[in-house]
Amino acid sequence: MLARRSRVRTFLVSALVVVSVLGLPVTASADSTESRQCSGHGGMAYGWITRHIAQTHTVGNCGSRIKVRVYYSHMGGTSWTSWKTVTPGSNANVRISVYPNNAIYAEHYADGAGTFITQFN
Repeated sequence: MLARRSRVRTFLVSALVVVSVLGLPVTASADSTESRQCSGHGGMAYGWITRHIAQTHTVGNCGSRIKVRVYYSHMGGTSWTSWKTVTPGSNANVRISVYPNNAIYAEHYADGAGTFITQFN
């Protein structure tokens, strides 16, 4: 009888450990980040993507425009969003969200850096 209680207690403790581990928030490790030198301007352009957001960020001078768009999956298939564009100062961000859809690629643009792609795996 004592051995049976011990096995039941061990099973319950094991089940609680599994539930606790599965209940922890998981950080997506598939985010993608790329950076490009803004030739002739002296700045840097950074682009990143998560499952729901893509952003282009500049530090220093990257010219007069930065923009981002996302290729994402949805119930009807896959599509590109429209470009979202800003005219930066010396440090600028442009962000686009596709939540609750799933981002696949992001296309980033900065004057002097051109267009580059990040991918969510």
